[in-house]
Amino acid sequence: HERNPRGVFDVAMTLARPFAAERAVQGAGKETPWEVDGTLRPASLAVHGETVDVESPAASGTVRFGRAGGTFESIRLANDEWNLAVDGAWTVAADGSPSMNAKISGAAVGTPPSLMSLLPLTVRDLAAAVDLKVEGPVAFRGVDLSLSWPAPGGRTSFPVPAFRVAGEIGFANAAADVGVLVTKADGTFAFRASRDALGVVDYDATATLPRAHAAGVALT
Repeated sequence: HERNPRGVFDVAMTLARPFAAERAVQGAGKETPWEVDGTLRPASLAVHGETVDVESPAASGTVRFGRAGGTFESIRLANDEWNLAVDGAWTVAADGSPSMNAKISGAAVGTPPSLMSLLPLTVRDLAAAVDLKVEGPVAFRGVDLSLSWPAPGGRTSFPVPAFRVAGEIGFANAAADVGVLVTKADGTFAFRASRDALGVVDYDATATLPRAHAAGVALT
């Protein structure tokens, strides 16, 4: 996989398939797929991010999986720069097209590259467009992420998954260039971004700043 997940995992898996007599009853010559069920519990995890490798030497939680989908239950990832909590599920439709929904929360100090690398390109582009820098604590609150892929072998004009993401980020001591240089900003950043199967991108964001400096003038 392009993310190349790797780490230390505890895996338990069961494979099952009907006996020949049962398959004959279901239909001669009809291929009966294997049933796969299992659990995976991570102790550490590393993946290729969009821009840098992302490593979490501490990990916990449970992934339950089967042929038709699975769940992420209380997945916790942490390193020296940030920590994340993920809960969610994925399904595989009859045509083979997978989709996933997840709720994400977490915290960090500043915006380290390994954390930014996990964010969708649209969100990273938005942060880069305003030259966002954060030196204080950052909190991710109730971020909802949905991803969907086309069926294997199907045709799509855009080779990456469609997505929707929305949530709120709290921050302290941030700076950004929004037409005027804003510094020493504390507040929240609510955002929504999406990309459909054709690659059409849509997003909006709202910042609330109870305290900040704009062009050197203190605002409250």
